[in-house]
Amino acid sequence: KIELYHDTNYTQQLKKHEYPLRVDTGERVYVKAVVHGDNSRMAVWVDRCVATPNPDPEAVTKHSLIVNGCPCDETIQYHNSTVEVEQRFSFESFRFNSAPAAVGYLHCYIDVCRADNKESRCSKGLDICPK
Repeated sequence: KIELYHDTNYTQQLKKHEYPLRVDTGERVYVKAVVHGDNSRMAVWVDRCVATPNPDPEAVTKHSLIVNGCPCDETIQYHNSTVEVEQRFSFESFRFNSAPAAVGYLHCYIDVCRADNKESRCSKGLDICPK
């Protein structure tokens, strides 16, 4: 599940009535990918995140944030978490030039792995990303 937060401490989650999120260009958007439920043996890693000006994740106009588990937007910052069942990151908001409205849609795809599998994509993290 993808959750959005107001703050860098990930304590103020957006409520349903706060969507769509309204932010100024350049303001940070805080994202948490998490597995809920019986997750004690799970780990997560965001494989892909793309923003589009409409609900279609395959829209022609899009902005890639994360591809193949690696950041491709220079504003991506990863934030530490004490549990393996979540991954936290943030990025600076932006506006699509071709879209009159400031509304954007975030589409993220998450890998869920066994926490004890040291060969999994979740375990390798940013180590396999180009520097």
